[in-house]
Amino acid sequence: MTMEKRGGSLSHGSNSSLHNLVDGEADTLEYRIKTVDKDSKSKVVSLWHDISLVHIDPVSELATPYLNFVCEIPKFSRKKYEIATDEEGNPIKQDSKKGQLREFKKGDIFFNYGCFPVRLKVKFGIIAVYVCIFCN
Repeated sequence: MTMEKRGGSLSHGSNSSLHNLVDGEADTLEYRIKTVDKDSKSKVVSLWHDISLVHIDPVSELATPYLNFVCEIPKFSRKKYEIATDEEGNPIKQDSKKGQLREFKKGDIFFNYGCFPVRLKVKFGIIAVYVCIFCN
């Protein structure tokens, strides 16, 4: 399987073609981590829609037996980050409630928290969703 062409742009199968940009000051409601194409440094890449579920080897451009994972909260941290699904480009932001930034209250988490990229394709009016659960 090679990388698939989507809407005029390539679906990113590995992080080798991606670059993260920080926008805003840390520990504020405006802080965002945006992902862009490494070559153009300006073309925004959605962590929600533009990353393939299956990891693509950047050299051979062939599918590997591995899955891509978007880490929203790194292990041994307590700030609650999430993909902003309602913002253009779907950057990562710190979750908030009633205007206050959220953190885990009982200490740091001991695992990486995140999601598998979502790319839904509709064929014949049926939406196929694959759910993968891994226990470590």
